Formats: sequence, C-alpha cells, structure tokens
Amino acid sequence: MKGFLAYSKAKMQQKNVPARRWNFAGALQISATTKIPAADEVVAGFSKYFRPERIRVVLLSPNSRGNHLPQGIWTALTSKLNLIPEVEIVTVDASKKNANGLIYSDFFDFT
Repeated sequence: MKGFLAYSKAKMQQKNVPARRWNFAGALQISATTKIPAADEVVAGFSKYFRPERIRVVLLSPNSRGNHLPQGIWTALTSKLNLIPEVEIVTVDASKKNANGLIYSDFFDFT
C-alpha cells in the first residue's frame, strides 16, 4: 500500500503546484482481499501517510442492487473507522443511481 500512496503523492505534486485540497475517491472492500487491505486499514494508512485535515468515508447502503450492509458488519466497520480522528462517516442510499449517483458533484466544483 505504501507504494500506491507514494505514487499518488507524486501525481498530486507533479506540476509543482502546492497542494491545498485534494478529493481522493476510491472504491474499497470492507474485508481484505488478496490485492488490497480492508477498508479501515486503507483509510488508516492514508491518514498516517498524508495527515489530512479530514477524511470523509461514504458508505453505500443499500447499494445499487438494494442490498443493505448487515448490522454486525456495519457496527464493526464504523467502530474501527471512528478510531481514526480525521474520519467523518456519511451514509448514502445508492439504490437509485439517478437520485444519488452524482452526490460528489453536488459537494465539489471541479471546474
């Protein structure tokens, strides 16, 4: 994961423009896979490496298939994420793509 974080930092600093605020979005899995750590570990690693003012974690529940995150998994994940001081947790009903599919574009002006 350190290699990925270093690569990301290099891309952010590529044009020799001082970084002020970055929006870094990525889809994470709750549990670790063979290629990526669990979501809470990725967020903790990101926090330690970049030392951001804030990390907003968006949980999609229900997801685009209408599946809700089981309560036990929800509780375990949010408990771990809440141990990271910079983390804010947001929940989005993603069952209707047209209703919530553009939520980030409502928060940020990318122009």
